[in-house]
Amino acid sequence: MKSIFFDFIFLVFFYLFRPWCSNYFLKISKNVKLILPEKKLDKRILARIKIGSYERHEMKLLKNYFQGNKVILELGGSLGFISCATQELYRPKMHVIIEGNSSLIPYLKKNLAQYKKTSHILIKHLIIGDSNKCGYFVSNKNTLASKVNFKQDTISKKYQLYSFNYIKRNYIKNKKYSLICDIEGAEKYIFKNKSDFTNCSEILIEAHTIFDNFSENDKNNMFKKLKLMKFKLIKKSGRAFYFKKSYE
Repeated sequence: MKSIFFDFIFLVFFYLFRPWCSNYFLKISKNVKLILPEKKLDKRILARIKIGSYERHEMKLLKNYFQGNKVILELGGSLGFISCATQELYRPKMHVIIEGNSSLIPYLKKNLAQYKKTSHILIKHLIIGDSNKCGYFVSNKNTLASKVNFKQDTISKKYQLYSFNYIKRNYIKNKKYSLICDIEGAEKYIFKNKSDFTNCSEILIEAHTIFDNFSENDKNNMFKKLKLMKFKLIKKSGRAFYFKKSYE
């Protein structure tokens, strides 16, 4: 009920001040504006973006705890909201962004184009899962969410899946890196090989799913694996978590 109430308040605020909120209202800083597919977005999501409450927990940890290496790997770029914020805050020399929803790639490229002079940005359309398998990818265009099924239905398309190890080997290699992860339940495919995280110093995860493919048990198992890899939970905000590698 509380969520519905706040959604209602956001919508009222948004429509009352819509003339003031231009199509390019959202600013990560005074110099940055995001291009948004307004006609395709759910009104509640659009209202949150316009008002500034979208991804607020992830943004809080990104600003106040994340340190940012010269190389940043981001899984789940979406429209580029967190990607642009990362660029504004840390200006990494290399920023690899993985997005599974092909319809969002053009927006990612447009929104990140402004940073290409100062950072090597690589945007790849890859769907994360178990390696050497194919999955049926379905996206909810209105809410920016997506998932992988292993059974075909009437709205999903078949794609090759790529493991985290494949992404790390091909795009990060042996470089020291920071990881940002918001992939709607596919986190359970990420933390399998300890060696993939030898050079990872910090992880920012938004551990939730709109779809029912990432349970509380999956989340707890993920946290246990991170602990075994010497990552310590530093701060939690909503469903966002910041982990830092402990070298003790």
